[in-house]
Amino acid sequence: MKNRKSGLLVLLIVAVVVAGGCGGDQKKRVIAFVQATKDPSVNQLIMERYAWPIFRGLEKSGEPFQLDLYGISGHTAGSSAFYSATVRRGPTQGIERKDAEQRFLQLRRVLDKTYGPKESQLVDVLGSLRTVDDTLGGSSEGPLYVIYVSDMVQSSGGSGEGYDFTGFYGGRSLDDCRKHLSAEVGDRLLNKARFSSARVLVVKLDLQALFREKGTETEAPPPNLGDIDAFWANDVFRGLLKVASYHVDSAKDPRRAIRDFLW
Repeated sequence: MKNRKSGLLVLLIVAVVVAGGCGGDQKKRVIAFVQATKDPSVNQLIMERYAWPIFRGLEKSGEPFQLDLYGISGHTAGSSAFYSATVRRGPTQGIERKDAEQRFLQLRRVLDKTYGPKESQLVDVLGSLRTVDDTLGGSSEGPLYVIYVSDMVQSSGGSGEGYDFTGFYGGRSLDDCRKHLSAEVGDRLLNKARFSSARVLVVKLDLQALFREKGTETEAPPPNLGDIDAFWANDVFRGLLKVASYHVDSAKDPRRAIRDFLW
């Protein structure tokens, strides 16, 4: 009987260790895409009002997390993360959190580097899908939280290359993109089936309001903005990619929207 009890105790210990190893260090995986402008004062507002709550919402939770922030540019697919942080469960968690916070606080001017002085302010949202695809392919099973801080107006065209939903930059139109979406976007995603584990939040940027707040002006949004929003929701994320959830928040309280999305 004594040997039997000892055997059961060993099995119990092994089970606990295995369970801890499998799920004890699961991190919340978050990637975010942040749109920039060529106005440093507006970029600072975007970082403080939209990007900081993403980090702060994860940091204040006390849970382990992995966060990667990317800038949305004219070539988003080829961009590297401008900020990455991993906070793991364990005795070094406090040190990792402090280091992650200090590095984030040094990013005040990072969005100013998105566009060069002679570069057009192009926006490639479609390219972000390649980054999400790569992230899904290189990570374990479980949800991936994807946040867009953007007006979601694709304008990466030029000389007939890429797509331009505004009609101002010479790229192919929204209708063309819709027709060729599966062949030119969906079929090039190597981990398309994994998108069903992605949860997507779009925090809509009202660039006109941000510029007015800083006493300057920017161009008005295109007249087909409603059609653009419907394209992302119905054709791309819910239709082609079949993500777990897709939510657009245009409220004046991005902190709350981001917090509710993450937790």
